[in-house]
Amino acid sequence: MSEKQTRQEIIDKRLKKAGWDIDNPSQVVSEHEVFHQVGTVSGVGYSDYVLLDRAGNPLAVVEAKKSSSDARQGREQAKQYADGFEKAGHERPFIFYTNGHDIYFWNDSTDIPRKLYGFLTRDDLERLLFKRKEKLDLSSLPIETNVAGRPYQIEAIRKVIENYSQNKRDALLVMATGTGKTRTTIAIVDILMRANWVKRVLFLADRNALLRQAKGAFTEHLPNSPRHWIQQGRFPDNKRVYLATYPSMLTLYHKISHGFFDLIICDESHRSIYNRYREILDHFYSYKLGLTATPIDYIDRNTFHLFGVQVGNPSFNFSYEDAINNEPSYLVPYQVLSIQSRFQMEGIKAGQLPVSVQKKLVAEGKDLGEIDFEGTDLEKRVTNSGTNELIVREFMKECIKDENGVTPGKSIIFAISHNHALRLEEAFHKQFPQYKGRLARVIDSHNPRSNTEGGLLDQFKDPQNPLKVAISVDMLDTGIDVPEIVNLVFAKPVFSRAKFWQMIGRGTRLCPNLFGPGKDKKNFLIIDHWNNFSYFEMQPEGKEPSSSRSIPELLFQAKLDKASAVLSHSLESFKEKAIQSLKQEIDAIPMESVPVKERAEQVAQVREEAFWKGFNQNSIDFLQRHICPLMRTKLARDFHSLRFDIDILKSQVALIDKDEEQIEKSKEKIQGKVSKLPLTLNQVRAKETVITRVKSQRFWDQLSENSLEELRFELRNIMQYRSVPISEMEKLDLEDMTLIKQNIEFGPEMEQASVAEYRKRLEARIQNLLSENEVLKRLKSGEEIDDVDVENLAYILQSEDPYITLDN
Repeated sequence: MSEKQTRQEIIDKRLKKAGWDIDNPSQVVSEHEVFHQVGTVSGVGYSDYVLLDRAGNPLAVVEAKKSSSDARQGREQAKQYADGFEKAGHERPFIFYTNGHDIYFWNDSTDIPRKLYGFLTRDDLERLLFKRKEKLDLSSLPIETNVAGRPYQIEAIRKVIENYSQNKRDALLVMATGTGKTRTTIAIVDILMRANWVKRVLFLADRNALLRQAKGAFTEHLPNSPRHWIQQGRFPDNKRVYLATYPSMLTLYHKISHGFFDLIICDESHRSIYNRYREILDHFYSYKLGLTATPIDYIDRNTFHLFGVQVGNPSFNFSYEDAINNEPSYLVPYQVLSIQSRFQMEGIKAGQLPVSVQKKLVAEGKDLGEIDFEGTDLEKRVTNSGTNELIVREFMKECIKDENGVTPGKSIIFAISHNHALRLEEAFHKQFPQYKGRLARVIDSHNPRSNTEGGLLDQFKDPQNPLKVAISVDMLDTGIDVPEIVNLVFAKPVFSRAKFWQMIGRGTRLCPNLFGPGKDKKNFLIIDHWNNFSYFEMQPEGKEPSSSRSIPELLFQAKLDKASAVLSHSLESFKEKAIQSLKQEIDAIPMESVPVKERAEQVAQVREEAFWKGFNQNSIDFLQRHICPLMRTKLARDFHSLRFDIDILKSQVALIDKDEEQIEKSKEKIQGKVSKLPLTLNQVRAKETVITRVKSQRFWDQLSENSLEELRFELRNIMQYRSVPISEMEKLDLEDMTLIKQNIEFGPEMEQASVAEYRKRLEARIQNLLSENEVLKRLKSGEEIDDVDVENLAYILQSEDPYITLDN
């Protein structure tokens, strides 16, 4: 494609997409005369495009190259045009250079060249010009210490604004949960706005509960900046602070201009942002700020890369240990009590149960041969009410109580599943009916009133509310700010180190006067039923779920497999149909998606008719490598239909390959799905003839490409009505017992107490001794003590309750 064709067929369209009317000379001038050009006899050059501001002044130059050239070849030429306009007395224009597919933008007064995925609008460029002329020196403005005034917060703010002042557009803050990431961020936004560096801010988080908290914080500390929570696609353009979940923004970002936001803040930045949501960040030409509480050793290297810092070296780091060791402490430490029951450790195996229990199971109609479960099967293949009752019973016995010493303090129990959470709630009701069902409640996404105004989460946050125990799955794992939390119960195994640390962070916040005037929260208790701490000692990195391919990707792959089979068997009669099927998928790719724009050249290539004329295995390899990954950008709705399409395609490939084993597998799978279609529904009953036919052996004996395609066409749109039975979990009611409980033995009679209880007694003894023991007094005041002092102190501690030994 020549440069002229590239301009007409690609660049003109992309300028129009950004709102530029290329036929209006008050907006865009083609072949604009530019003076003061070196290397020409006349000193005159002609810029391919000049974009004008509302006053008719040059705002940006655009240098075009043909589509087969590297766009970066036009960089110096575009710069010289910008030099020419500046020498002629104009404000220095911004610089674009492009080959149609790749667009580079260079704000060379303040930034390095950057690849964009579209042109900036006139509003975007005029705002950039205003900032260039009016922005103030960030170091000259005071930090709003009423918002974030702790020394480490001030240091974090200075590090970030220093980053931006040095023309770095990205930063990553690593700050332990409870140390004020949001307040620090708002103070950064405040100074950037006052300095005219930033007008519009986008705050992204992975759940609505975090956005509610962030919105409240922005309302309190930045009241003069209008806010909008992006929901259901509503997007007013006159606000200063926008809040959205990553999934909400993923469906919307391509409709917003590339320069609309000046700063994007990513809360709880972790690997899923890089893997799934990076395209949101890539779309916008903005400053970026990542926030995370995950310790640096557990942050994925891609997260560091995403925010432009070296691996292991964020812009600022204030760890949990830093907060604990500060004087005074900014966070509270935790104690761990590991409790494991017999069934968790040994599993539930009928042959190992007492005879009386086996008889009880037989009387209940249980098949003893089927009762053979590992401990890891609990709440997955089997549930036992006795185990859940033990978890609740141990919690009520060992938990840190409120100021009255009777009722549990605010607590979160992390359950394995929603149903497990319900069973734990039921165990509370059964064993502690005196609380009338108000003490413990399930708070998760299954309940629509969990996260509404005044809903269960708000009730849990209220220190005076009788709801003290939140039993949750996922919703309360991260970002929930309840300083009163003093107990965390891990009733589930956790395999992600980053997530485990975030969950622990729910209890770290300070809470003055929690147990009465002057009686502050000093620590919190973690009860671990699944040996999570030991797991991460043995496997420090934990394990992350493997990434899976989306349904649209799998469908495209199945179509590629069919096309490959058609080619390998030289079935010319099927070739054109296979090609059209692939084209149909490619035509449905959202062209405004950043991943698609990143491969714009390859997409353009497969949309040319020439690509398909010599269609062969190399063509299939090209599609698999470059186009198949783009299918994940498609917003597929009816996954049931698409999965059925895939099943049919696999059957067709097996038929072409004459693979009898695969045909038999496909038959079982398709018949299995069809059998679950309820004929009681009118939509399904209308297809009863087809359903009966596919269930018959005759259909499979006479199998053909056409019969399979007809089956797909007839049934794909009713697959959503399939009634998929929930796998039945074995339900047992067996009394469980505690096998392991982290206890301390002490004293001449080998008395036992939990670590938490023993620590309380130890600290009380030390406090009592402090007023009368000279060695302790000198130790506290920082004076030196000698070996004799140490021996005397050790003798006193060991000889009286609670008999403090070196081991203990």
